[in-house]
Amino acid sequence: MMNQGEPMADDEISLFELFEQLRNGWRTVAGGLLVGVLGAGAAIALLPAQYQASTLIEVGQVNAAGLEVPAVTVERMKSPAFVLEVAQQSGIEVADATDAAKRLSASLQRNAPLIEVRTTGASRDEAIRLAESAIKLLHDKHMQLFEPRVKQLRSELDVTREKLGIVESELAVVDKTMAEAGRQGARAAALPYELLTSLRVQKATEAISLRQAIVGYNAALLPPATRPTDTVEGVYASRRPVSPRKALLLALGAVGGLLAGTLLVFLANGWRNAQRERNAQPRT
Repeated sequence: MMNQGEPMADDEISLFELFEQLRNGWRTVAGGLLVGVLGAGAAIALLPAQYQASTLIEVGQVNAAGLEVPAVTVERMKSPAFVLEVAQQSGIEVADATDAAKRLSASLQRNAPLIEVRTTGASRDEAIRLAESAIKLLHDKHMQLFEPRVKQLRSELDVTREKLGIVESELAVVDKTMAEAGRQGARAAALPYELLTSLRVQKATEAISLRQAIVGYNAALLPPATRPTDTVEGVYASRRPVSPRKALLLALGAVGGLLAGTLLVFLANGWRNAQRERNAQPRT
């Protein structure tokens, strides 16, 4: 029974010794904490401030058909050529495409077909300028897809209107012929009255169908069926920098300083114990 209790006693003594070491070396632990906090403060003072702007973009469409798959648009915005052009248009100097890509990010939202764009700049105005340049550049590139499709849709609308005009003219002629046949009598009419009635029904049905098509084309050319690529809301940028994160750096500095001070106490105590054991050994 006594043998089984010895390890537990040894453990309790070891923990007590560790506590005693920390209590005796509290100045070292406090010094480590102070150094860690001061180091974090120096990092906060030296690291450049970074501001972030964000917005949501909705890919345009024509007649309810998207100009581009949102996932493809995200990859387009991540391409080196795109990010470099955004930097050039915003007047911000970058070393290369990698440097420009650090300032612009695009991601697809999970719950909606929207693209979130985030830009980072040395100032709030710079971050906003980058975001606005990215929006304008994407809008211009999508307009190259938007305008031909809208032009085609309007062309089809014009053709349908012309067809309606022809059908309405033909319908007017049929109505006039039927009116003359009614005055002259069915036998004197140049065409059988039944044939005129059938022809009128055909032309009237065709006119109704064309009018419905025109209404459909007009609706297809108006929002929300047809709209260019644009933001859902305006660009938002916080007035406070997002980097460096002061609270996080101070917390990391404090924790790191405490760990470093504690480790130093244990190392110093271990070194002193080793020195005592070496001095206690008999000399030969």
